[in-house]
Amino acid sequence: MKDLYEVLEIESTATEAEIKTQYRKLAKKYHPDLNPGDAEAEARFKEISAAYEVLGNAEKRKQYDTYGESMFQNGGTGAAGYGGFSEDIFSDIFDIFGGGFGGFSSGAAQSKRPMYGEDVRYNLTIDLEDVLNGTQREIEIERVEECSHCHGSGAKDKDSKKTCKTCSGRGSVRRERRTAFGVFVQTEVCPDCHGAGEIITEECPHCHGNGTEKKKKKILVKVPKGVREDSVISIRGEGSVGKNGGPNGDLNVYVDIRENNKFKRSGDDLYTSVSINYLQAVLGDQIEVDTLDGKVKLTIPEGTQSHTKFKIAGKGLYPLHKNYRCDLYVVVKVDVPKNLNDEQKESLIKHFKDMNFDYEPKKKNIFEKIKEKF
Repeated sequence: MKDLYEVLEIESTATEAEIKTQYRKLAKKYHPDLNPGDAEAEARFKEISAAYEVLGNAEKRKQYDTYGESMFQNGGTGAAGYGGFSEDIFSDIFDIFGGGFGGFSSGAAQSKRPMYGEDVRYNLTIDLEDVLNGTQREIEIERVEECSHCHGSGAKDKDSKKTCKTCSGRGSVRRERRTAFGVFVQTEVCPDCHGAGEIITEECPHCHGNGTEKKKKKILVKVPKGVREDSVISIRGEGSVGKNGGPNGDLNVYVDIRENNKFKRSGDDLYTSVSINYLQAVLGDQIEVDTLDGKVKLTIPEGTQSHTKFKIAGKGLYPLHKNYRCDLYVVVKVDVPKNLNDEQKESLIKHFKDMNFDYEPKKKNIFEKIKEKF
């Protein structure tokens, strides 16, 4: 699959306005109506429109910039299949040619065209262990599907749908206006069938003429290793049903990572803390440290100070789509002895004096002296 920025012949740093301008330029150059019988131009036009379907949408562009081609591995988003284009794209195409061809307005031309169905959003919460190993989750979504009774027609039966007499099934009507410059012909959406080209005489009792119904569906979602908080996994075609035979929308799964009480994430590194006692800090020791996938040994050298940070290589998380692991950082906290009795304190002071460690006992303040008197 080609890089989408290369398809539109722009830099990846291009602004939204620059992308739209370049798309219009290329779409006009390769539009099939301006290149009749040119299969290569038609293919190029589809490629350009599909690239703009992603790069012209801020959210989809962000996904593409983050995941690249891999955003299509779960089914992807609109650019992969050329199965139809969004409403914005068709609006842009009609804008390019000043309202359509041969006097037809964009509204009339768009009334019967296939349209993408709406996207469905699902919030998925996973654990930090799932980020390390990747996971698969079966989720249940609710989406709009074609009515199972009328199969999307909106009519009770085949005899309950008639060709619109006003527009003769075209979905549009022509209006003529005489001006000083001549006769101006404008094409508008048919006011009776609203662009459908057909009139329903008796509605489907199940969907009340909508042609759709809400249904639940279970879908398996693959979450890759190294996924980030608020990442969006798009599964193409698993959203709501399209209109006028258009393709389904997408399922967008927003990833939320449950807070872990033991580990904190920084990029793809992990941080944790352990407590050691006073003797371990002074004399050194070898301790066991928890990681996301088991325990490892950590050597504490003699004279370790509190809040010293140690690195355990290769025990962090996998960066997205990489085969190596980042690091785990362990912050050591020294537990200082508490509630020593007088004998223990004296012994400790003597011990440090023998080591030539300067220590001056805390002098009593005036309130402590008064307390002793009484």
